[in-house]
Amino acid sequence: MLTAILVDDDYPVIRYLSQAVPWSELGIELIGCYYSGLEAWEKAQQSPPDLIITDIGMPKMNGLEMLELFRAVQPGIRAIILSCHNEFKYAQQALKLNVGEYILKESLDIEQLQQAIRTLVAEVGLNRQQHTEMLVYKQKQSQNRAALKEKFLKDTLYQ
Repeated sequence: MLTAILVDDDYPVIRYLSQAVPWSELGIELIGCYYSGLEAWEKAQQSPPDLIITDIGMPKMNGLEMLELFRAVQPGIRAIILSCHNEFKYAQQALKLNVGEYILKESLDIEQLQQAIRTLVAEVGLNRQQHTEMLVYKQKQSQNRAALKEKFLKDTLYQ
């Protein structure tokens, strides 16, 4: 199961999202709700979540600054931005941070958010599967290399 945090300085938004999204049905455990980027960073950096759903404009540290810090620690972290800012510069910064979805709060549809979460969950699952397959491949490669080395040594000794 993946983990997620919500970060927004608007309490009603946090409350609504924490209750309206069927987290466990989506394969996610909601492990924290924070009211600023700084609070989220301080409390979740030791065990970064797989997914962050955040606002941009918050006191002390905005959502983009927080995502930048989390990406430095865990490059594969996924993010969705919910924001009132429809200026291009914010969307551009979000793209640079590889944000999965940028949704304006005024047009927020819970089904749209759930679909964005499903997409990110599928991406994480695919990445984990590829990582596992790569580990299996490397293990087989190592075993084959050892077997070839042993065969070479035996052939050399018998000649």
